[in-house]
Amino acid sequence: MNFIYLIIGLLLRILPAIRGRHRLQSWWLNRGYSGAPRIGKTPSAAKLWCDLSIPFEAVVWLGREEWDDTRRLADLLQPGQYFIDVGANIGTWTLEAACHVQATGRVLAFEPNPDTAAKLKANVVLNDMDEIIHVQTCAVSSEPGYVAMTCATEHNL
Repeated sequence: MNFIYLIIGLLLRILPAIRGRHRLQSWWLNRGYSGAPRIGKTPSAAKLWCDLSIPFEAVVWLGREEWDDTRRLADLLQPGQYFIDVGANIGTWTLEAACHVQATGRVLAFEPNPDTAAKLKANVVLNDMDEIIHVQTCAVSSEPGYVAMTCATEHNL
């Protein structure tokens, strides 16, 4: 089953926007996946470990999650600049920004979910960007304090 699931996923990654593609993607996302995480890539080819059993990460692996928006970072960021990612999740924006600010810039990523922050840190190490990216496992607010947090597994929130 996982072999067929991955083949359909690979087809979804390369298929253009054709009629019925969204229905096939929805069907694929609802099938579930029980295998090992797979490596996806950002528009600038930074690598991300993606757990395909989590729909958000599966869409990242497909190259469909905010890709048009993250591509715009190439127009906005220059080497040496700083970028702050609040709610960094597994690092799509964080890693893409690091590709553009390069070794002379810095990226500060905040992710309050400890499990997701661990995935983010693994993705930073996977890309050997630990000198550029600094991950903080905490939430960001206008006031200091503590809050209870419930994490939905289907979206890493």
